[in-house]
Amino acid sequence: MALSEEHLQQLGRLVEEHRRRAEQLRLAIGRMSREVELHERLIVLAGNGRAISILAGLAADLEEARAAAVDPRAYAAERGMALPDDLDIQVAVEEGRVVVRGVLHDDFHSAVFSWDSDPGFQARLTPRTFPDDAWLREPQADGASLQILPTSAG
Repeated sequence: MALSEEHLQQLGRLVEEHRRRAEQLRLAIGRMSREVELHERLIVLAGNGRAISILAGLAADLEEARAAAVDPRAYAAERGMALPDDLDIQVAVEEGRVVVRGVLHDDFHSAVFSWDSDPGFQARLTPRTFPDDAWLREPQADGASLQILPTSAG
């Protein structure tokens, strides 16, 4: 006895729903993996002895901090520290304090950190915001986007 056409269609719908959900979960795992990588990159940056030494030098000499503010990337390179390409960094002297602000970029998050010679360090990851449901879209090799929609309740 063969299955009815209705049952086969029902099975097809269920399979498609599970395929969509599996893809959603793969995308979510990918985003979470990238978030973990950003946290790990902040940990490595925070443990970089060269970076700590450069910050200590800036805090000790406001003129040196002003020089670093002109081109922080070049300043770091001159002192033996290559900064990641996806790091935006600023150095400023504000009210007699040295302030360093940085942002590491990712497709789904930004790692925002700062150091102020008075109160110290701050860091947080913030999800990037996208219009509508664009966060559900994963770029494809051909430049198109595959949209994975949430499954409907009920």
